[in-house]
Amino acid sequence: MVSGYDDLFSRAVKCLVNNKIPFVVVGGAIVPYYGNLRATQGIDLMLLVEEGTENLEFLVECFNENGISISSEDMTECITENIPVSDFDTKTWVYRLDIKRVNTPFDRITFENRRYVMLENMEVPISSVESLIAIKVSDGFRSDQDMEDISSIIDSMNIKDLDLNLLQLALQLLNAKEQLLDYLDQLGTENCRQLAELLRE
Repeated sequence: MVSGYDDLFSRAVKCLVNNKIPFVVVGGAIVPYYGNLRATQGIDLMLLVEEGTENLEFLVECFNENGISISSEDMTECITENIPVSDFDTKTWVYRLDIKRVNTPFDRITFENRRYVMLENMEVPISSVESLIAIKVSDGFRSDQDMEDISSIIDSMNIKDLDLNLLQLALQLLNAKEQLLDYLDQLGTENCRQLAELLRE
């Protein structure tokens, strides 16, 4: 049986793909792909859209027809004023979409370096692991959950597979390198030590 969360994910992605809206999935929804399985109620989406982008009205219609409550006014505000929008799934009233547009230099490299993976039987663009690590140690994040996510991600991977240049750039754009180094030193696992050494070279 498909969970309410998985069903929302599938409906949202199909609306975006069918209306040819460029996007990338970011945040907690993709942590299980890189690290440990964990629960989350939100699906974070970042859209590459501008005012006047074709098919936005059709996207809003598709969302609403599929139980995702969002108004044209909210979508317009998201695009023109860079205000993120949170919209609940009216089929559950538990899960939600959190939508923002590509806006900052960090957003741009996250979008440009997205990776396509199979999720819910669909090919879906997700944030690179480098962008995911960087955002979770940046200002405004660093919750206990963010720190647990970083720990599970780093300890689940082969450090040699990291794109160190991309990670360094992401950390630089967010001014977050020292925060990551401090956390790696606190964790002290073999993978954390390896990554800290590479970042300090």
